[in-house]
Amino acid sequence: MQNIVERLLSGDRRALARMVTLIESGAPSAHRYLAELHQHAGRAHIVGVT
Repeated sequence: MQNIVERLLSGDRRALARMVTLIESGAPSAHRYLAELHQHAGRAHIVGVT
């Protein structure tokens, strides 16, 4: 089974929704996933929308 980061990188919209939920809820696993995702970000900037 692919982890959420692999699914997100392959374009899975459900994985994106799950990732947003994890981040917004402050789940401990969110930090690990973000660190893994950061490796693929290149020179991307972080933008926050409220």
